[in-house]
Amino acid sequence: MTMEQRVIPVAPLRRFCTAAFEQVGVPSADAELVADTLVEADLRGVHSHGVWWVKGYTDRLRHGGLNPRPKLHVVRETAAIMLLDADNGMGQVASGAAMRHAIRMAKTSGVGVVTVRNSNHFGAAAYYALMAAQEQQIGFATTDAEPTMAPWGGAQKLVVGNNPLAYAIPATDDFSLLLDMAQSVVAWGKIFLAAQRGEKIPSTWALDANGEPTEDPQA
Repeated sequence: MTMEQRVIPVAPLRRFCTAAFEQVGVPSADAELVADTLVEADLRGVHSHGVWWVKGYTDRLRHGGLNPRPKLHVVRETAAIMLLDADNGMGQVASGAAMRHAIRMAKTSGVGVVTVRNSNHFGAAAYYALMAAQEQQIGFATTDAEPTMAPWGGAQKLVVGNNPLAYAIPATDDFSLLLDMAQSVVAWGKIFLAAQRGEKIPSTWALDANGEPTEDPQA
């Protein structure tokens, strides 16, 4: 059985997502930022990082897995490098703040590098790289990831994380070259979406518990 697809106007969708996060204690400005990252991902066709995450995020917020009102603080800072502690806040909130700091430092030092600790899932990396490109800077965003991929010839996901990376390079005033990629064939979220929809996946996407190619996203 496949899920019904519906087209929803952007503005009401942003308002709905924002309200959902506000309902579980996220301040309005932070709720708007997280909602914007998810809606923008869907608008770019990256549905694995879109608004279907609203339920997962709100569940974690409701049960104490995320801090809805984190106190971000700078642990160390030089003219071009910063370490930011996210206080177990939402990844989008921490990453947006980190990129704003990086942009500010780059304007005076030529480069700005900000690392974030004690954070969480931050959605699509492209959003943060594009923040720099909008300031006529080259933006780069990446994150660590829990093991999700079996090493070559293996069957168990014990070691290799699917760390994403995104580059955004301004080309003209209204166009930026963007690369946002997983380091696997596809993002994990696409497999999860296929499972939700009751759809098969290409046999080149994933392995089952025995290390064999599978078309079953549940396997």
